[in-house]
Amino acid sequence: MKLITQFFAVVLAFQSLPTLAEQPDFAKAVLSVGRQTEYMVSSVLRSNSDGIVIKLIQGIRVANSVDEAVGGFTRDALTQYPGYSVIDALGSAVITRHASCGQSI
Repeated sequence: MKLITQFFAVVLAFQSLPTLAEQPDFAKAVLSVGRQTEYMVSSVLRSNSDGIVIKLIQGIRVANSVDEAVGGFTRDALTQYPGYSVIDALGSAVITRHASCGQSI
């Protein structure tokens, strides 16, 4: 709790409340302080042998940032799919629900 109080003190020292209200990512950043987020990561792989075979793989990663989630997923994809290279990968935050149906994704 002390960390959150210090965080707000620093933010409020540098910005006014109307300025904070104009920043849509501020609330998300405040709520995620000290917590990891689930990210849906998708990656496109291409076969190194002929370049014709393309695979799309997806997964959910828990990480501190989208870059960390994509990086970890990419490293695991290269390990799990030898002979393939990553063309591109992207990630986006998943809204977590505390219902059992949300855990089957």
